[in-house]
Amino acid sequence: MRHETTSGAIGTLLQGLSASYGVARGRVVVVSCVADLDRVSVGDVLVVPTASKVWAAAFTTVGALVTETGGELARGATLAREHGIPAVVGVRVATRAILDGEQIEVDGDAGTVRRIPLPEA
Repeated sequence: MRHETTSGAIGTLLQGLSASYGVARGRVVVVSCVADLDRVSVGDVLVVPTASKVWAAAFTTVGALVTETGGELARGATLAREHGIPAVVGVRVATRAILDGEQIEVDGDAGTVRRIPLPEA
């Protein structure tokens, strides 16, 4: 089992477990409870501590999933595969290291999450 690693501030690469294949980029929405799902828009990357079946409605909207817990057989991973969205699970620091509103790339093939640096002004 691989564990997450970080490589600095902006441009950080977080390592987790590949849970659903594909690559997606989008705006991060960090959500800690199901009641906050109303903040999620189409194509957003949902970053959560864990995902269970009560989160299922969000999977029709989000473009990718990142969780702090879970494995390949976790409910969030299964939901992501069922909806065809990339997912990386087991990124232990996800809700603390990934900021609400920033742009990230979720690589479900490699099991990585990478910040997309803002363009220089």
